[in-house]
Order: sequence, then structure tokens, then C-alpha cells
Amino acid sequence: MSEEARGRPRIIALLALLASLALLAGCASSTGANATNTPASGQASTPTATPRAMDCQISQIAATFRIGEASAGDMFATIYLRNISAEPCALEGEVGFYGVDASGARIKGTGMNQPVWLMPVVLPPHTPAPPLSVSPTPGAYVEVIFIGAYRDDPTNASGNGLCSAANEVTPARFVVSIGTVTMRVANDDPQSGRPDLTSVEGCHGVILGESASHS
Repeated sequence: MSEEARGRPRIIALLALLASLALLAGCASSTGANATNTPASGQASTPTATPRAMDCQISQIAATFRIGEASAGDMFATIYLRNISAEPCALEGEVGFYGVDASGARIKGTGMNQPVWLMPVVLPPHTPAPPLSVSPTPGAYVEVIFIGAYRDDPTNASGNGLCSAANEVTPARFVVSIGTVTMRVANDDPQSGRPDLTSVEGCHGVILGESASHS
């Protein structure tokens, strides 16, 4: 075999090797470009942080007392808390409730029926007082509901199981607190539409806060 014939396989093998190297280099370049412009598979994108509303200050909150109905010896009422400022704000924390007399002294028998914690809620700005004839705007108010046991006397001081006039206690105001916000609200609803039912009373002062909810 001539020297020229023996050299051909080497040349062909060399050309094949060079072609393979060129192909690999092109793939690596393409992969590198993709890695630069495309996030790795499974890589989590960074979420955009949503600013948390600032905690409500007492200057931002207004309260409205609304008497409900009297039924089965109980009087029902609600205090609506709303945000009257220009910015949204958040309410959160343990709920406090009790009644005070005209001098500001706490009335024994009033308080929360059981511990209640209001989870963080954001109140929208510029919220008006809740309307009288329709349901309040959803999401705009925190409602504190309480009940006065006005009819029955557990001590039976009158002898017939009913509360006597001497033991009927009507607070002048209610003190409601949520977190760092504390409001003093008059026990009076002149817009109740019932002159005989404008405030809550309790026999021996038994008036209990039942719940607080964002509605």
C-alpha cells in the first residue's frame, strides 16, 4: 500500500474529531447563553413585598353604639369601630370590654364573657358611620357585640326571680379596647327608633362582651 493510501484514514479521523469538537463548542455556547438569560429550573422567583398597613392610632378610629333587640330577658347591642383617617390601618390584639358609671368607675359584673383575640384586620380609610337601615359595608368595620341580662335576678332578691328596679344597673359608657386602641362609648342610641330602648342595662350590672369580628 502506498504511503498516500495509508495516510487517508488518519486524515479522515482527524477531520471527524475536529467536526465533533466544533459541534460540542457550539452546544456549550448555546447552553451558556440560555443559562445567562433563563433562571435555572426550580429556582423560585423573588416575590414583591406588600407593605403592611400601619397599626391604627386612637386618632384614626371612631366608634358608634347601636342598640339591638331585647329578647328572652337579654338586651343586645353592638359597637362599630371604623377608620376615619385618610390611610388604611390595622387593628389586632386582645379585646377588652366593660362598663363605667358617670364618675368613670368600672361597674362590677361587666366584662368579656371569655377571652377574645382579634386577628389582624385592615380597615379602609374614610369610613362613614354604619347606616341605620341597611347592612354595613362589608370589610369596613370591627363589630364588638355584647349582651345585658336585664330581666332575671340570679340572687332572687325580689322573691319572684325578676330583677328589681334597685338592682338594675345602666352604665354611662362602655370602654372597648383592641390592642393599643381604647375607646369610651356612650351607652346611648338616640336613633334606635324606640324611646323605651336606647341603652343597655343589666341586673346587678351583668353585661358581657360576646365577640369581636371584622365585617
